[in-house]
Amino acid sequence: MVRGLALGDFTVNLGQGLTQWQTIAFTKGVSVLDIKRQASWLRPYHSAGEFNFHRGFGINLKKGNWNSSLFISSQKISSNPDSDTSGREDIFTSFENSGYHRTPNEIADRNNNIQFSTGGNLNFSTASLSLSMNCIHFRFSHPFQKKDEPYNLYSFKGSSLCNPSFDYGYTFRNIHLFGELAADRERHLAFVQGALLGLGDQVDLAFLYRNISAAYQSIYSDAFTENGSPVNEKGLYTGISFRLQSGLRVEMYYDLFVFPWLKYRVDARFKGNDFFNPGFFSAC
Repeated sequence: MVRGLALGDFTVNLGQGLTQWQTIAFTKGVSVLDIKRQASWLRPYHSAGEFNFHRGFGINLKKGNWNSSLFISSQKISSNPDSDTSGREDIFTSFENSGYHRTPNEIADRNNNIQFSTGGNLNFSTASLSLSMNCIHFRFSHPFQKKDEPYNLYSFKGSSLCNPSFDYGYTFRNIHLFGELAADRERHLAFVQGALLGLGDQVDLAFLYRNISAAYQSIYSDAFTENGSPVNEKGLYTGISFRLQSGLRVEMYYDLFVFPWLKYRVDARFKGNDFFNPGFFSAC
């Protein structure tokens, strides 16, 4: 049975965002339990932006406990062109995602690259268990290569990228476990494991551990991380929510994270922490 069909512009969401996530996603905020990525696999694209969506065909099928999805996309994208060190090959160093075409350079860069992408997933679900295999592949008409800087040592290079992953969700009584294990074409790994626990009627706990290689590379991904994209990070997040008899809720979290490799304007291994104190109260 066909559950979803897309012709034109659409977004794709896979797993916990390590390989692909193109719709709204929460990280750390006042709702400390919103750590799990949850959205339809295939959704129509309604924004006016010219980036972070696919253009083509997508379909979602269901039979019994099995779901399968597939999409194929080809579209023109804007990128910042350059030449390689030999000056003989046209490359691009970054994506143009602002959507502005005001200056001569911006106008010249518009739709100067072709992005072909395809992917899908196979899912088995019951009332308490969900298992999925995911894969997505990209190919560009020009190879990608960032500037030769130390913090770009592990960045994606080339004209194609592939990300397979496995994700799951399992509920047992008052405990819900979920996670995703992903890889890129060079077999660099990214891992996210989370847990949501209900301790009676008044207390809920949330835990999320992530371990993402400094060399792991993906496109259009958005996992629960301190970084803007899932790369070069290890961390442990803990959140707790109290429901008071007065009808209010108190929430707090603590997050400890490490960046094993260099970052832009950060020239050494860096670690930090983030604490949200119980100063926020909301009605249940």
